Amino acid sequence: MPARPSRPRDSHSRFRRFLAEHGLRLTTERRRLLEIVLDDARAADADELLARARRAGVSVSRATVYRTLDLLVKSGLVRLAQRPLDGRSARYERVKGSPRHGRLVCLACGRIERLPGDAWKREPDASCARAGFTPQYHYLEVFGVCRRCARAAGGGDRA
Repeated sequence: MPARPSRPRDSHSRFRRFLAEHGLRLTTERRRLLEIVLDDARAADADELLARARRAGVSVSRATVYRTLDLLVKSGLVRLAQRPLDGRSARYERVKGSPRHGRLVCLACGRIERLPGDAWKREPDASCARAGFTPQYHYLEVFGVCRRCARAAGGGDRA
């Protein structure tokens, strides 16, 4: 499956198909929230997305934002950009480029970085091919402590 950034029209079609497969409709609120997420490359939490929606004239509840974010994540169009830690809210961002992602997740600060290199991508594809399974997307998350947090804790570099 070649890496190709999805265009807004592709994203709408993909989300509509995902919803239909799950017996759901692409409501006006869901469509507008999708557009808001796609129009901004910055990560945002649910409250920021709610504020953006309201500034855009979309009448939507906080619960609808959370439910739509969950659907967008499950569809592969949006991903968790920062886990909720120490009272911080989860942050979400649109998926750009390849539907295969590897991420390093810092358990101390919650920051998420892209996993360097691409060797880790080949084995899941090979395993799926052996099983006759067609993957749509996958990602690997490695949990640990980032260099900055390790230094702040006095542990120096662990890399």
